[in-house]
Amino acid sequence: MPEERIPLPAPGAHRPGAPPLPPQRSPGHPVAVLPAGAASGAFAVPAHLRRGRSLLVLTQDNQYKLSAPPADPHGARSPSRDAWKPATGTTQSPRGQAETENTPTEVGFTSAQSTRQQPGSRPVKRFSFRAGVGLSIDARSRQLSRRLSSFGMTEGNVFGTLATGVPSEAAPSVDAVLKEQETNGKVHLHSADLFERSSPLQRLRRAWRCTLPSALESQQLRLVESECPVDHPSLHQSEEVQKQLRGFFPATYGKKYVELVPGMGSGTASPKEPQEHQLSKALRIGIVLSGGPAPGGHNVIAGLYDFVKQRHSESMLVGFMGGLDGVVTEELMEDFRNQGGFDMLWSGRGRVGGEEDIQRAREVCESLELHGFVLVGGDGSNSNAALLAESFETNLPSCCVIGVPKTIDGDLKNALIEASFGFDTAAKTYSELIGNLCIDVNSSQKVYHFVRVMGRSASHLVLECAMQARPNLVFIGEEVEKENMSLEQIVQELVELVLKRAADGKMYGVILVPEGLIEFIPEMKQLIKELNSVLKTGQTFKPELLKTTRAVWDFLPDVIQDQLLMDRESTGYIQVAKIATERLLILLLENELAKQGKDPEQWSFMPHYFGYEGRCAMPSNFDANYCYSLGFVAGALVDNRRNGYMSVVRNLDQHPTLWTPAGVPFTTMMCVKEDAKGVAFPAITRSLVDLDGPLFKVFCRARDQWKFGDFYRVPGPIQFEGPTADEPPYAVSIPTEDELLHQSESVSYVGVGGRVVKSFGFLSALQRERLTHRPPVPPLCLDPKCKARPMKQVLCKDPYTQRQVLMHYPYLANSTLFYLHEVAHDKYTPPINFGLRVGFVLLSRQSPGVMNVLWGLHERLKMVQGKCLAFFGLKGLIEKNYIEITDENLELFLNQGGCELTGRSTTHCLGSVENQEAVRQRCEELMLDGLVMPGSAFAMSEAALVAEYFLARQCRTSIIGVPATGSNNLAGEFIETCVGFDSSTKVYAALIGNVLTDAASMPKYWHFIRLMGRQPSFEVLECALQTHPNVVIIAEEYGAADKTLLHVVQDIADVVCRRAELGRNFGTVLIPDALLMHLPNMKILLAELRRIIREAQSKGEMKKAQQQLMDVDSWAANEPDSWNWRLTPWSAALFKTFPKFIRRELVQVDMGEIRFERLETEELLAQMVKEELEYRASVGRYCGKFQAVTHFFGYQGRSSMPSTFDANLAYAYGNLASILVESGVTGHCCSIRGLCGNPKEWHLGSVPFVSLMRLVPNVQDNPTLTAATQRTGTSAADVGIDRTSRTPSVTEQPVIPSSEVSLDGKAYRWMKTALEQWMMEDRFCNPGIGATFFNRVLYEEQAEYFDMVRRVECYTNILRNTCSFGVSDHILKHAFVSLTGLLMLVFHSDELTTRMPALGQSDETDFTDVEPAALRKSTWRDQGPLGRPPSSSKPPGN
Repeated sequence: MPEERIPLPAPGAHRPGAPPLPPQRSPGHPVAVLPAGAASGAFAVPAHLRRGRSLLVLTQDNQYKLSAPPADPHGARSPSRDAWKPATGTTQSPRGQAETENTPTEVGFTSAQSTRQQPGSRPVKRFSFRAGVGLSIDARSRQLSRRLSSFGMTEGNVFGTLATGVPSEAAPSVDAVLKEQETNGKVHLHSADLFERSSPLQRLRRAWRCTLPSALESQQLRLVESECPVDHPSLHQSEEVQKQLRGFFPATYGKKYVELVPGMGSGTASPKEPQEHQLSKALRIGIVLSGGPAPGGHNVIAGLYDFVKQRHSESMLVGFMGGLDGVVTEELMEDFRNQGGFDMLWSGRGRVGGEEDIQRAREVCESLELHGFVLVGGDGSNSNAALLAESFETNLPSCCVIGVPKTIDGDLKNALIEASFGFDTAAKTYSELIGNLCIDVNSSQKVYHFVRVMGRSASHLVLECAMQARPNLVFIGEEVEKENMSLEQIVQELVELVLKRAADGKMYGVILVPEGLIEFIPEMKQLIKELNSVLKTGQTFKPELLKTTRAVWDFLPDVIQDQLLMDRESTGYIQVAKIATERLLILLLENELAKQGKDPEQWSFMPHYFGYEGRCAMPSNFDANYCYSLGFVAGALVDNRRNGYMSVVRNLDQHPTLWTPAGVPFTTMMCVKEDAKGVAFPAITRSLVDLDGPLFKVFCRARDQWKFGDFYRVPGPIQFEGPTADEPPYAVSIPTEDELLHQSESVSYVGVGGRVVKSFGFLSALQRERLTHRPPVPPLCLDPKCKARPMKQVLCKDPYTQRQVLMHYPYLANSTLFYLHEVAHDKYTPPINFGLRVGFVLLSRQSPGVMNVLWGLHERLKMVQGKCLAFFGLKGLIEKNYIEITDENLELFLNQGGCELTGRSTTHCLGSVENQEAVRQRCEELMLDGLVMPGSAFAMSEAALVAEYFLARQCRTSIIGVPATGSNNLAGEFIETCVGFDSSTKVYAALIGNVLTDAASMPKYWHFIRLMGRQPSFEVLECALQTHPNVVIIAEEYGAADKTLLHVVQDIADVVCRRAELGRNFGTVLIPDALLMHLPNMKILLAELRRIIREAQSKGEMKKAQQQLMDVDSWAANEPDSWNWRLTPWSAALFKTFPKFIRRELVQVDMGEIRFERLETEELLAQMVKEELEYRASVGRYCGKFQAVTHFFGYQGRSSMPSTFDANLAYAYGNLASILVESGVTGHCCSIRGLCGNPKEWHLGSVPFVSLMRLVPNVQDNPTLTAATQRTGTSAADVGIDRTSRTPSVTEQPVIPSSEVSLDGKAYRWMKTALEQWMMEDRFCNPGIGATFFNRVLYEEQAEYFDMVRRVECYTNILRNTCSFGVSDHILKHAFVSLTGLLMLVFHSDELTTRMPALGQSDETDFTDVEPAALRKSTWRDQGPLGRPPSSSKPPGN
């Protein structure tokens, strides 16, 4: 029988009139049961736990107001959470939302007679189905829209999900807005509050109403029978097959194809209906979700629910979950509309094993008096539905069985089923990530990404993703099978591609493979079959036992051989699905390159698997409309007594109102197969990629040019509004060759070596729309007479650090005087020095939005008639390889991800004096007035070294830093956030939200998710605040507590055990990229490994050292002078405990940097937690089931399209950098404050590098110092000049450290407050990526500060106007005393006791004679050499 089966309900079903069932999610319990007539708008919701403080809410004039928000009416997302408590109220429309006077009406179509909200007018064309029409959002959503607009984030932004076509309404008064916010205050307009279960985007999607085909808008529907309207080979059945199917289905075979049309009665006679079920009355229909989840499943339920409620108000929809039934109510349905996953009812993979199971299903449906049973599933599940329909036809004629086509694999399709639901959303999700990878490789030009895409039985998904993103190479499983390609031939094709691209200077690329590629390779299928037969005998495996496939076995790497023998099912068969095909191909490729005399280390190959993060995403508009229509059609088929049919919607390439609803008999699409024992059984025909079809043919004509042409395309995230929102998949709307190649478009070659191919035609519709966004900026950016001026002096935290800064950076300290600068209009500023020349070089990894820094710099320089020169990374700066920026070469990179135009620096090497001198020479040759260096904390340390060197050599080029890094490691007291952090975390949070929904939909997996982020854990913290996972690992927390890896494992295992006691054997763990770097014992180990590798490298024995360190089994036999003996005993013992894949990466330490992205910490933790749980189970402390799935989210986000916030921030930073150069400032890092406010009110400033410096405890914490170890004790500029006889160690050189998550910070504290509940309660949220609001960490850390600053400004203005002549003496005294005390705290906080007179003693001091200098705090300028006070200085206060 087919593998995919339906989960069968059990007898003893809940019957009407019985007490409501408890809202539990453990197996054997149903969903919450409520009265069928409960109204959606009149129910009481239990108050969820909220923060124990007043909350800041935003007013229309961009102010904040203290408010205590009420409970969220959409708080409970799943039946496992707080049960709904119904209250009496008016009944609303069948779809849960009453009509309003502002509801858009259909233009050009007849208005239906139902109370459903009508769709807006949309032109009938392939794209932009919803042009001019926005979301039908409720009042709460419109209020949210107004609040977003107060931030300068317009509703029309492509990342906004608010309506653009909602009818305009009168502007509310200030009192109305304040009252609304007092009632509906939100903490953060993008993510949910800490104890909520739904994000703002999820609530907006619930309010969205789907569009039905116009044929279904009628109150009365009839069916028209006809012969199959399509003659296609996929529907042909031989006479032998027809004969066999008649034998399997004597009662249901031969039924006609039907279409639904408006009208009364049926087009032909319907089967006789029993008297006891009069369909003129209420309907009772059951529904079950089967197989893996797919986006849109909830909308199938919604469509079916709305149909039965429209049919009769007392109709009932029963959802089967875990074996029993529960009634789907209006309140429950409204909570899941347009939501991803199957967590409303769960999904199962049960089996219909024979007549006994069929009888059991029949008994349950009969006991519930169901008129219909709807099964949502793939080809296997619908094959079982056909068997149920055959049994019901004769034994239970009162109940019809209807199927709904579901699978993201796309293999349940034919000429009548144009697409299975969920395919479009999954393909769009994966295509977004693949497109981001394409931009990433085009930016770094040093990595090959091997991507395995979910879809085991067919290659439809990988083909669709290839058409969307246009990678370099794509393997189609069906083509591999047809061409009888061997594994060796596939590897040879890879080798040819890699070598030919290398000859063109391209050491990068993107390669896609389908999940089931191995099963399509003929020789691999034969090998697996022979292995199964050998292993089945029970004898010890030896390669000699393979008679026909020994050569294939020998070709496989050892790792894959071990996996084939160890990963076996309970039946003993090999688990083919667990073979990581992408890793297999990488290993074989590296081996083959080595055989051909090439060093594989020249290339970097990264494996990826895209699966779980796509199958539970929020459905696209296409899938939402499609699924809703499928559910509606299923209800109509039941209503018209059509047993044994599959719900179908055709003509999907048209406008949704023109779709054709229909029903197709199961037997029309079936064939006869044989199982492993040779027994014949009927099954729905599985659809593979049609190699003769038009879609594959147009793909073949384009793919040869993709191999070497790099026509990369970024589809971007799923859009719910705007011109790209309703694009159907290419599988439905087949593109032309010109759409894939755009041969008529002009092509430009830019980037490093001119290897980046760009054309407007290559851009996706979303990319083109992003080009039109013009970021708002503070007015000062447009002021030609603005200037940066000193504002406040900020010295180092302690005298010793101050002394070291003065010692190592004397010129920079003397130039900046440690003063922060602010930008302000200066009417006395002389005319700008026109003709400025400013360079731009990206010193760190790419981050979203960095191209907008270049754009802002260019726009400001145009205003002063200057020029911008963009260098191709640090290497381009040293070698004088650059491009002069113009509007023409920048126009295709506006608001785009990556850094394709300029490339990036791959190493941190500006600590070298030789490189500093080379940079100085280039700047003087090009007569640069300034050099702008965006990057991370490491990059700012390098920029400080360069600035010091330039000042010492009297180079006039200003050095300006810009905080741009996805890891946010410059965020702190003076820099609120970094460019790229907001965008990348939005991508990661959306993916995590999808995974969380998947965990709740199929509750049997623990998902271990690692996030890229270098040293800090900001990404993990931000994503945790947005998504609410069960376990959150903050590396800084474990490092501060001196905990080891074992403590991490035990903490995770404790949560797993506690949840297992509640029957919840699923959950999610978030892990930071550099967790191991924060653990004390790991720090020691890494320091020793780094020392050993450097020593070996200096002796030319690095390969030998790495090999000896890796081979831990031979350590005891090695000579005493072997490299492994240089490890201390405790570090050696720790190193031995790690698996091979971890040890391999630990010995790859290179110049102070570890390849964190290759350090698979999530795999390590999953393996260690499994072992810990096995031990606990052996001693009776754990009784659950543990299955782990691992994910790594990193490359998918660092080159994504920038969010609106990042686009605005980066553009403002570019303008600010130019202003600083115009003002003659050097050695400063840009800083913009007030980011929680409107972009036009942001406060522009800068902070000197020396004010950011600290003494790092270990040189490994900053790779900038690794090239400067020979210069310790000297200035960064005066190499060779002995400034002191003392020679301090390199660890005493100040650097700009990488910021870490503050354990005293508000964001961390609030996360810890909620984490205890997240552990045990599933408060999962999916924030999505469609939001214009800034990130949650920024809000938690800065919103209150921003609010107080704004209030103090307001209060001081009021006080200035109040305390003038005429004010009462009493008020004036209070103001005088308060302000005096405040000024003392600001300027003399450490000297209050010495400056205030002693109470009760005579005060002989005449304060009129005190010199003004005595009232200010002494600074380092008042100190003598090396920070000592001059002997002539007076003690403070004298």
